[in-house]
Amino acid sequence: MIGHMPKQRSNIVGVLDIGSSKIVCFIARMGFHGKTEVLGIGHHVAAGIRAGVITDIKLLERSIAASVEAAEKMAGESIQRVYVSLAASNCLSQIMNSDIMVTGHEISDRDEKKLFFQILDKFTDQGMEVIHTFAYEYVLDGNRGISSPTGMYGNKLSCDYHVVSAQASSLMNMVNCVARCQLDVDNYVCAPYAASIACLHPDEMRLGVTLIEFGGSCTSISVFHNGHLVFMDAVPMGGVNVTNDIACGLSTDFASAERVKTLYGTVIMTSADNNEKIEVPISADGDGEMNVVSRSLLVEIIRARVEETLEIVRQRWEAKGANLLSGNKIVITGGASQLSGMRELVAHMFNKTVRMGYPQSIDGLAESTGGPAFSAAVGMLLYAADAESGALSQQQDKGLIAGVFSWFKENFTS
Repeated sequence: MIGHMPKQRSNIVGVLDIGSSKIVCFIARMGFHGKTEVLGIGHHVAAGIRAGVITDIKLLERSIAASVEAAEKMAGESIQRVYVSLAASNCLSQIMNSDIMVTGHEISDRDEKKLFFQILDKFTDQGMEVIHTFAYEYVLDGNRGISSPTGMYGNKLSCDYHVVSAQASSLMNMVNCVARCQLDVDNYVCAPYAASIACLHPDEMRLGVTLIEFGGSCTSISVFHNGHLVFMDAVPMGGVNVTNDIACGLSTDFASAERVKTLYGTVIMTSADNNEKIEVPISADGDGEMNVVSRSLLVEIIRARVEETLEIVRQRWEAKGANLLSGNKIVITGGASQLSGMRELVAHMFNKTVRMGYPQSIDGLAESTGGPAFSAAVGMLLYAADAESGALSQQQDKGLIAGVFSWFKENFTS
């Protein structure tokens, strides 16, 4: 971005969380023993994208450029490559099975890779690109619950994989947009998975947990069981929809509706709300004319939209049987999760224990960019640091993009 700066150093990593309400860029230095320090932070209002779909590539390009330039200026470092987030609404989550015969020899890492590439083969002609794969259970001659079969003997080896993929065409559009900002895509990370890396504890992932991320125009749900991501889905509704409803219901402009939501918004009605009055500007031109409404009307508008969103999330969660694997806990995160009363409403509708998900702290991360609204960006940084240090295994939460696939096939499937 900044021409006079040197090329991106090998210990510098950049991440770009492309949300519908804001674009976030973090630049960090990776130190010894996996220690990560944030050097630069940039965020800018998103334009040209909605629920993960690019609606105006030029507007999105400007938003990305502004975010990256702010981060580079703060860091005093230039970046040429970034990890890029994908909205859950742009990703397809599937459980797939693969099996091979292993009679007569000790099972090796090569056999595990053969299973893995059988899964990848199914995507090559579908115009889909694999983003993450999770090998969460191997079965050897009917014996389940095997975490790694290497070194064992048997006849038939199979594995259940959770595969997260995205349309190749939508990835090409994102690559093109990022390239207009003189940046290369290092790899993709699905945003809800990144948020889970930042917010969930290993014990929660092992025992079973659901993460609900409330974004600007997308609410995603991720379920972890036995330490693996086993389900992911998204509803194209979020905080922006709530603000739009307020603007329509209270006859005001979007900016005023957002301000009213932040100051007075809640999803829990109280007896005092009928008597409390709120002044809302009738127009955005600052002429001072106000509309006076009861706070109860505001609460009704907000709660109706949030309940509708959560009801759709719950239906999808139950339809796939993901609720049976999700333990007794739900973690909520994302910018819109901070709406007053959200934790209590989710607990009531899902009948689970609910906690707010704050991303784990990283050196150099300002308090203003360390809250639930930045969970995905923080998780991307943790993911990128692991990937750069080689901590991610090939078949566990590893993103695969074009080029890598053919290289592995030549080396491991002959």
